[in-house]
Amino acid sequence: MVILACNLGAFTLCAAATGTVLPPLAVISVVPLVLTAMVLPVSVGGWGVREGAAAALWPVLGASAEAGVAASVAFGLVILAASLPGAVALMERPQARDSAA
Repeated sequence: MVILACNLGAFTLCAAATGTVLPPLAVISVVPLVLTAMVLPVSVGGWGVREGAAAALWPVLGASAEAGVAASVAFGLVILAASLPGAVALMERPQARDSAA
């Protein structure tokens, strides 16, 4: 539940950063649908599917499809930036240990 709340909050803040203020009802009804679309195994990291879902659902909120795509791209970039430290840690080579004891 905490992870879901964090994802909903992050998407809501990304939408606000791109100019769309979401009412609380939209946050608990429409945003989960957009986030669920990105787990379909037809893309890499949800890119494209998430934006398509946002473009289709944002007019339901009274906003433009372009605003939905902008919020979705911002969310994707924030999540990508948040995962970069983990990628750096995975790319690090472990130090070789001396076999002399």
